[in-house]
Amino acid sequence: MDDRIPCTADGKPAFARNVDPSVYWVMIMEKVFAKYSGSYEAMQGGTVKRGLEELTGRDTCPDTRPRHTRP
Repeated sequence: MDDRIPCTADGKPAFARNVDPSVYWVMIMEKVFAKYSGSYEAMQGGTVKRGLEELTGRDTCPDTRPRHTRP
C-alpha cells in the first residue's frame, strides 16, 4: 500500500477525515479497507464499526461483563 490519499481539487481528503488535520489514522484505515474491498467505490458507505469488524474479524462492541463472568 502506498501513502497517497485521494484528495479533492482543493487538496482536502476526498473521503474520511478527522476534524484535526494532523490526524491521519482515519484516512489510512479507510485506505486499508478500500484496498481490502477492491476500491473506494466498492465500499459504498458503511460505518467505522463495520470496517473494523471486517478488518479484524472481531466484534467491536466492548464486553461490559465483569472479567470473572466472561467465557
